[in-house]
Amino acid sequence: MTDDTATGLTGVRSLSIIEVSVIDKEVKVNVRESLRRTDWLRELHGLLLVAMVVSGVVGIASAIATLTGQLFDIAVPSGDVLRPDALVNARPGATIDADASIFLRVEHPTGVQRSLATAATLPSYALTTTMLVLLWRLVARARRDDPFTGATVSRLRALGWLLVVGGPAAWAVEFIARFALSDTVTTSGPRATLDLGAPAVWFLAGFGMLAIGEVVRRGQTLRAELDEVV
Repeated sequence: MTDDTATGLTGVRSLSIIEVSVIDKEVKVNVRESLRRTDWLRELHGLLLVAMVVSGVVGIASAIATLTGQLFDIAVPSGDVLRPDALVNARPGATIDADASIFLRVEHPTGVQRSLATAATLPSYALTTTMLVLLWRLVARARRDDPFTGATVSRLRALGWLLVVGGPAAWAVEFIARFALSDTVTTSGPRATLDLGAPAVWFLAGFGMLAIGEVVRRGQTLRAELDEVV
């Protein structure tokens, strides 16, 4: 009787382990199916909408605040406004970098200064918001229709050329505005830091979009050829 009881208990435990194993496999299968059903385009569409709204609101709010007389800072080379011996609490051997930027607060900005300060930031916000709008519309169309179409290729090309041309153009406008703005607070002439990294990033992003458009175009062509064969 003891052996039968032990056998029975062993059988119950073996059955329980099998059931747990089956349930565990079913859970894993359900998780995989859930991941497969995840609509990443929908998630991206929502994120692009949020980013588009934030970029537009921040850009407009920043421009309005600057144009209505909010205090702002202007970057100028430290060598233009500081003497080499102007350091305090510095150890021997430490000196001022004359090429480093220092920010001067404009307490009573003029109309010209407000306009230049707005031009020094608004183009990037405008370009970023436009880019996000185009991407948002592109993803929305890809969710509704077949993404491998001529319309998708055209939208990607338009976005690519916008970044290739608009990025450096926005950077140039902002640089000129900062250049002229520095002349309104110093007597040593206009100066501004030339950062070539920003236009390079826009240029690379634009060519990336053009390359993706070419990939979609070739995929569309290959699919059309396969349809003819079938």
